[in-house]
Amino acid sequence: MGRRKCPPGAPGSPCRCPQRHGADRVIDGGFTDGPYALAAALGLEPLPGEGGLYRRTFVGVNCSAIFFMVIGDDFSALHRLPASELYVYQAGAPLDLLLIDNDGPRVLVLGPDPSVGHHLQIEVPPHCWQGSSSLGEWTLVTTVVSPEFKWEMLELGDRKKMIGAYPEAAARITELTRV
Repeated sequence: MGRRKCPPGAPGSPCRCPQRHGADRVIDGGFTDGPYALAAALGLEPLPGEGGLYRRTFVGVNCSAIFFMVIGDDFSALHRLPASELYVYQAGAPLDLLLIDNDGPRVLVLGPDPSVGHHLQIEVPPHCWQGSSSLGEWTLVTTVVSPEFKWEMLELGDRKKMIGAYPEAAARITELTRV
């Protein structure tokens, strides 16, 4: 899938042109249904660097949680954290996750139907590279990070270095990196 190139929207954020792409119906200047309406109702905003939309929903003594949503061709760029992250499926299409650790790359699907191999939850261990995209029009998940997420924890993957280290996943790494 190619990336959309249409304004307005920050670099790496999903297209906000429902009139051109039909992602939502627009009546009287406001979204009435579809993924952008859901994102607006949840108060989601573009996630800097990584991509997708998010809103922090919880901060506790040892953890934090967000809603995270990808719409259309947008994606969560490959990144890693020095903390555990738990993905919990919420709504929409299944989410295709690429995880890369010392055992190499593997793909897991977070989704609503365990009878076809979907996982309702996926734990990403500390220092594991992770990136994801929707297998449909949109996906909404919750992620919980422990210890609490701090921006300085986020390390984005470099396409050239990652392909050099994991050539067997070159195509998917290319899809899930911005630089």
